[in-house]
Amino acid sequence: MKFDHERETELTSVPAQLETDIALKEWAILCAALASGKQTILVRKGGIAEGPDGFQPEHPTFWLFPTNFHQAETALNNDGKAFLSHPDIKSNLTPPPAEQIVLKHVGQIEQIIRLEQESLLPFLNTFQLLSPETLSNRFHYKEPGLWVMVVRIYQAQDPIVIPDSPHFTGCRSWVDLPRPYSSPQAEPVLSEEEFQDQVRKLNSVLSENAIG
Repeated sequence: MKFDHERETELTSVPAQLETDIALKEWAILCAALASGKQTILVRKGGIAEGPDGFQPEHPTFWLFPTNFHQAETALNNDGKAFLSHPDIKSNLTPPPAEQIVLKHVGQIEQIIRLEQESLLPFLNTFQLLSPETLSNRFHYKEPGLWVMVVRIYQAQDPIVIPDSPHFTGCRSWVDLPRPYSSPQAEPVLSEEEFQDQVRKLNSVLSENAIG
């Protein structure tokens, strides 16, 4: 397990404006979990369109780009299945109008962990909604290891609506938007205290159970 401390930031203030032309494609259910504050991490490996190196956590700020591509209820743990069936969440998962992409939330990566010990996978269960089988499959895809990104999510005051495009298709994580979009007065979905509490719990359980 490796920690990238260079990406860690002081959480003493909330940026008034976040701007980026990068979006991260993620399952709609996981975007909803992040947007509600239920989940504060993303576990990634990479898509077939991302080359031999797979996914790389190279963009510290990004818009969440919800997608149903590859999303499946069977890939969720029990908390994820319960979350998916909640009436408020189901209504939020309604796809946008045809030929439109709607961006509502901005993420900032606060910490990056390269997890290389399979024995640590069960300890991620309470911090995210993917099933143990899904985590294991991702861990072993191509070569052992996973990226665990601790992400702070901000809700934009006004959603960004852009035309859909073939440019956004494909099994890849990062997509370039037509131009940088800002989110004036974006509000964090979790308070500083709540977010830091989740970060401390994650780091504590992984550090205590890491081998070596």
